[in-house]
Amino acid sequence: MKYQAPFAAVVLAFTLSLTCTCASAQTASNNPMDGVGVAHNSYAGCVVAQDPRSQRSPVEVMINECGYPTVRPRDEAIAYYTAFVEQAHTDRALSLTANLAPYRKHFSAAQYAYFENAERILATSRDADEADRKLVDLENAAVAQLGRSDTDKVVLGGLSTLRRSLQLWGHSSVVTAGPIEVAAADAAGFVVGFLLATENKLEAAVANAVEQSVKAALR
Repeated sequence: MKYQAPFAAVVLAFTLSLTCTCASAQTASNNPMDGVGVAHNSYAGCVVAQDPRSQRSPVEVMINECGYPTVRPRDEAIAYYTAFVEQAHTDRALSLTANLAPYRKHFSAAQYAYFENAERILATSRDADEADRKLVDLENAAVAQLGRSDTDKVVLGGLSTLRRSLQLWGHSSVVTAGPIEVAAADAAGFVVGFLLATENKLEAAVANAVEQSVKAALR
């Protein structure tokens, strides 16, 4: 099940304009939540293009200049998400599972194992392209084996964000940190944002992933 309009329409529109400097063609994924990863890359790329030195709040740039759709009015949304992303902060110095450790109780052992396996792929892959191929296989296994509860969707969305972020930053000339560390912080940002949000969970999760992404990549 894919998420509902209007968010799906925005993701589709940004899919058409998504660019990536990957050395090889991106491998296809069957992940029904892959739109969140596509949205992450589109908005994170836009924020960096608009504010390459990260002198402003990524949330502000994302909403004001990149057209991120929010249920709240623009000024109210900026104020809300500025506070929210501080609460849902992730640390690029920590691994994916270390960032998610405080939220382990929300997942079954089978669900959480996908995060552990993703972390293992990041640690053992020779380069971003190899990691991408392995992460696609992991995503497709998750699609086949998980249900479609909210926590299942969080796992699928987190895997999509991780792989797409690695595609974005793994071949980027602007990132000032290791792309694996950035991707892990991004994926954790999506998961934590979704879990902490009390409403508009997908909107909040992608907003948080982009915030954590730009901060981890450029600061």
